[in-house]
Amino acid sequence: MSAHKSIFHSQKINFMKYLTLVAIFCILAPELQEKELTDIARKATYMQTSPVGINLIQSFEKFRSEAYRDSVGVWTIGWGSTRIFGRKVVKYDSITRQQADRQFQFDLEMFEKHIKSYVRGGIGLNQNQFDALVSLCYNIGQGNLKNSSVIRYINDGMMVSAGNSFLLWDKARHRRTGKLKRLRGLTRRRNAERELFLSDDDGIGRILSDNYIEFLKPRMIEKLVTNWQKRKYEIAKIANC
Repeated sequence: MSAHKSIFHSQKINFMKYLTLVAIFCILAPELQEKELTDIARKATYMQTSPVGINLIQSFEKFRSEAYRDSVGVWTIGWGSTRIFGRKVVKYDSITRQQADRQFQFDLEMFEKHIKSYVRGGIGLNQNQFDALVSLCYNIGQGNLKNSSVIRYINDGMMVSAGNSFLLWDKARHRRTGKLKRLRGLTRRRNAERELFLSDDDGIGRILSDNYIEFLKPRMIEKLVTNWQKRKYEIAKIANC
């Protein structure tokens, strides 16, 4: 066999191998995608608030054994709970630390269920994003969260915009005047939740925390994160093969 024929034969074999791999991928791709979506759904179903999320919530709520009015005048007790023993908190109510912990766990589970129902199936939240959402829901209530731009952006896959939308919820309505007023404590909490939401173990949080980020336009930031998420998705898909 001449050198020319040998090279041609080698290239033909490589090309056939390539076609075979493409065919296999085309056959398996739908199954891999379905498996990935199933894994995401399964993970979301069993996701719970981590110790990081619990510490975040409790660091802002603080434990109170006696009923008090919160910033908008709602009677509150324990770890920021507005209900105890199956009813609304009223003046002169008191609670033990153990009772408050049980109520806190009950409230967490309720807010976790709401978040899972608001986020569209197939949207893969990481643990930090889930924790930040639970903290936000715990503070502003499930009704406000459901109709918020945070959830709309998440369901559109725009995670940076969703994280930035946390900052919109730093105001409370004055119980006498009815006017919205920015509260320093809420601003601190929203910034902490945003930072948690936009961070994960793969380093995107560090990218967004760099000093140069303030010079980027919102659309540029969206493109940066979207491209990063696509690369991570492709790497994960190859790894699953």
